[in-house]
Amino acid sequence: MDIYEFPWTATSPNHIPHTHTTDFSQRTYADMAIALPTSTTQTQSNKQFTVYSERTSHCFMKTSPVLATLEELRLTYNLRFSDDTQQTFEQLPVLIDHSRNNHMLWEVNTILLYLVENYDTERRISVADTTEKATQMQWLMIQQSIWQSGYGSTSRSEVQRTLGILEQRLSTRSWLVGERCSIADLAFIFWIHEIVRSGSEEDFRQAYPSLTTWESRLYSRSSVRSVSHIFSAAPAS
Repeated sequence: MDIYEFPWTATSPNHIPHTHTTDFSQRTYADMAIALPTSTTQTQSNKQFTVYSERTSHCFMKTSPVLATLEELRLTYNLRFSDDTQQTFEQLPVLIDHSRNNHMLWEVNTILLYLVENYDTERRISVADTTEKATQMQWLMIQQSIWQSGYGSTSRSEVQRTLGILEQRLSTRSWLVGERCSIADLAFIFWIHEIVRSGSEEDFRQAYPSLTTWESRLYSRSSVRSVSHIFSAAPAS
């Protein structure tokens, strides 16, 4: 397999422009609240969930799988940003479920698992079989290791190793787990998107043809396109 070279360095994240507007979950960017409340009980929302993020490409890349999962499950939410470095929450993104006494969660994969276990009764983007659940968890843990190491500090060799694993898996199947799109796929797609736009798309396609086909398959989904529309406003880090 060819090695995909991309100009990716451990620089500080760039900021998403404040002027970006888009139709997203029936709200525009200008309508979204900016500051975090001093307590979650101060949040007045007519939506079932509130998601808190930050205007950095790194944080929003982590938030994107959460938003895509909410979109897939047709759950209503407000998206709020914070520019304050002294944040109320220790980690972002954060999900608050207003229908369950403002239950609050952070850590991306914890949020994804919470959403599908509680709201994906039809298994639209999750699996029921115990073996497939273990496989789903396996891919979420691989993705989690990327978040834990830090986006800018992840080495080129580690990125290429992960891309190689994904390419091999997807060379014989359409999705990472089971026979349909799952939260495992949603956990990876926006990270892949950032890698592609940080380098040469043509080189990526040549090095990872199966990943490229999988990426196109995911971008045919309205949930991924909607979230990506905002994410793309952030300059490549």
